[in-house]
Amino acid sequence: MRPALYLQAKSIGTHVCSLIAVLCCCLTGVYAQNKDQQALQVAVQSKNWPEIEKILARLNVSASSDASMLSLYTLSLMQQEKADAALPQAARLLEIDSNRMQSWLMLAECYSRKQRSEDCIGTLQRASVRFRDSLQTQWALGLAYAKFGRYQDAIAPLEDVMFRRSDPSIMYELARCYFKTAQYNAATEINELLVERFPNNAAYQTASGESQLAVKNFSKAISHLEEAVRLDTTTLDALLLLTGALQESGDSARALATAEVAVRRNAADPMAWYNLGLLRMQNRQFDSASKALKRALTLRPSYGEAYFNLAVAYEQKGFIEDAVNAFKRCAIVSSALAPDAYNSLAIMYRRNGNLPDALTAHEQAIALRDTSSALHVSRLNSCFEADKCELATGFIDQALQRFPQQPQILYAVSRCLLRIGRRDEAAQHIMVLEKIDPVLAEQLKTMMRL
Repeated sequence: MRPALYLQAKSIGTHVCSLIAVLCCCLTGVYAQNKDQQALQVAVQSKNWPEIEKILARLNVSASSDASMLSLYTLSLMQQEKADAALPQAARLLEIDSNRMQSWLMLAECYSRKQRSEDCIGTLQRASVRFRDSLQTQWALGLAYAKFGRYQDAIAPLEDVMFRRSDPSIMYELARCYFKTAQYNAATEINELLVERFPNNAAYQTASGESQLAVKNFSKAISHLEEAVRLDTTTLDALLLLTGALQESGDSARALATAEVAVRRNAADPMAWYNLGLLRMQNRQFDSASKALKRALTLRPSYGEAYFNLAVAYEQKGFIEDAVNAFKRCAIVSSALAPDAYNSLAIMYRRNGNLPDALTAHEQAIALRDTSSALHVSRLNSCFEADKCELATGFIDQALQRFPQQPQILYAVSRCLLRIGRRDEAAQHIMVLEKIDPVLAEQLKTMMRL
């Protein structure tokens, strides 16, 4: 079950049933139906959406003021995934009949399918004010927030709905929002209630296992995830989480065996191969890890994480040129990982005695993510480890200007200053560090005494 898709099923599905029931009564009550009305009644009863659209278009319903018929016409378009055509009809429907809650929900659903998040949420916010006592508007609003990644905002309306109606689908979605906002204990509490009430639901067992894993209750996590795998042998999520729980609990052998089961059951899934590659790397099986990661890349050529870890595996095997190419490929296919890829490339260059290329890679990393103090620290550390702190003068000024009170920056800067004999400047930074990180300050004092 994918909760993010539930908005469509709940809001539109409920509307379909009620609307069809009303229209069947209306159409049956017409004593002398014409040919189109008779055909429409048959199409509505059989939910033949293309035929419903065709008949209502012929009757020019889109220009009429009959809210029920216009609602059905809009619905027929939406059920055929014609969101572009449905949206103006839904907007007009709300103009004609704003007193009916379903008109608001239908317009919000059209915005949702068009990925117009602000319009969708704004419509539902207004609907929830207009229909204050309605569970359906609050439910739809919570789901819309969750669909568009606003998990914290989703919690309040979902909590309101759950307290008034303890429906498992509501509980499941609320637990997911708690989990997404790192409220793991709250997520665990709800998920445990769900598995207690519905022990044979694989999705609930998986969610409970994931939340138990987040609170580091590995034995319970493993128990739930093993049950999820038993209940649904096709599930990949539970298998991947189970490998993580087993690895975290210290059972590397079972974790690796489970990852191999996941690959056998999901041979066409790149994530299964990626997971297997990671576990093989953790077991220092770099040759077989490389093969698994390359299989993941065959299935998903834009898999940035797989390129990154393939580069690490290549470096461990001593294949530096292949590692360089893999890090660069990672930076190309994944903008999110590009700064880390260049930083890792820089560290690898430095380890292999190539400081000029290391500094070039550091510069590329920082240019892409100048807000990261860790990348500035890494560049300073490369100069220090290569015993070339005289090259770090400009980097020191840049780092201090950007992060004047960041402990790791002050520590890395001070090390370089001590290395090139600028002890007075280092001492000033140590005085600042004594207040914000005494441990790092003491390490630097030890360096000064040597």
